[in-house]
Amino acid sequence: AMVVLHLTARPGTLAKRLGGRGREGAEAIRERLARADDALPKGLRSPVLTLANDGPLPETAAAALAALYGAPP
Repeated sequence: AMVVLHLTARPGTLAKRLGGRGREGAEAIRERLARADDALPKGLRSPVLTLANDGPLPETAAAALAALYGAPP
């Protein structure tokens, strides 16, 4: 069965990550933060699993795998 994994991060976390990458200027980061809360498309037929992506990558990856495969993180 198909599942949509919706990864989110708090605005402060996202701003810090984007700024740390150095690939986007301040205006591009502001625009990206403004879009961060955009809703998923209406009419998705697959279940949506929302996962906070504010922690370290290994923790997020483990939680994503657990969400997708039903194992505890």
